Amino acid sequence: MKKMHIRWIAALLTLILVLPLAGCGEKVQDPKTLLEGKKISVIGDSISTYDGVCNDPMVNPTLRNNTFYYRKGYFNMEIKDTWWQQTADALGAEILVNNSWSGSCTLLPKKGIGSEAYGDRSVNLHNRDGVEPDIIAVYMGTNDFNSASTMYGNPNQIDYDNLVAADGSFQKPETFCEAYALMLARMKHRYPNAEIYCMTVLERNDNKDASRMDFFNGFIKAIAEKSGAYVVNLYEDSGIDATKLSTSVHIADATLHPSNYGMDAITGCLVSAILENSAYIPDDFETCDVDYKLNNVIVTEGTTQVVPKGQPFTCSLFAGRNVQMVIEVSMDGKDITDKCLKDGIITIEKVTGDIKIKAEA
Repeated sequence: MKKMHIRWIAALLTLILVLPLAGCGEKVQDPKTLLEGKKISVIGDSISTYDGVCNDPMVNPTLRNNTFYYRKGYFNMEIKDTWWQQTADALGAEILVNNSWSGSCTLLPKKGIGSEAYGDRSVNLHNRDGVEPDIIAVYMGTNDFNSASTMYGNPNQIDYDNLVAADGSFQKPETFCEAYALMLARMKHRYPNAEIYCMTVLERNDNKDASRMDFFNGFIKAIAEKSGAYVVNLYEDSGIDATKLSTSVHIADATLHPSNYGMDAITGCLVSAILENSAYIPDDFETCDVDYKLNNVIVTEGTTQVVPKGQPFTCSLFAGRNVQMVIEVSMDGKDITDKCLKDGIITIEKVTGDIKIKAEA
């Protein structure tokens, strides 16, 4: 079992938090207003779909043929449970366009003409009224990973400055790396003011070659960084992996597609990246880090997070039914395990410094 180190910055999704600022009084800062008025658009595959959203031509006419995986009543998943809607709700933003297509690839049109993400989908993240996104969340690559590795390409052999001409024209890509870089370049050309967040792909339960997954996600990280986009490292930071324990909790179909718990974990990573990097977040929004070192243990109930000082923190740890865990909790360098831990649930009434949690089973 691999040892996980998780550093997340995320607002609570179920509580309204306030941020005390230095000085005589306190200024109330509700995380659910941080991105008020901002618009988030999404481009992804089946993990990011939802019927009635990703295929709504009233939002953008090009969505008409998009296929979906998630729908009402399927795996008990509602729109409010998806990672993208949770992210918008947590920060007070709105979902503008969700241009996700079940089974789609970045490079190849495996689900029909127009399904490839580097194509027209990458420049149809505005709505029919011409409103453009402030933030673009990219979750592509899962289906490209299953392609032959000879089609992956090399991120170091791409001329990033000349992928898209001034008139928007481009050359057809031949590899995944070229297609992913072109997708981002076309987004930046069409939406120059948007912040772009690129997510690495999750470990699949049917993946027998972890080193290949490491390699592939390295491509996504390298291309995002070279393209001026932000990396959301789901592969390393979400806590979702191919182990039996994680699959039983985080994955709805036992292979790939996240459950409600899995969606929560993805949300935590994306909100973390936005709070760390976005120019829309006030400079005085200070948070305390929460660092996890887990071995044969996963986080279930409660959103793992970095929290504003003075506010509560809670999470539940799970290692399997009737499995004992050894848990240590410290805050600001002091052991507080006895004060905050009960039955695998950590509850801190007031956060005063960085939190470290170690757990193994």
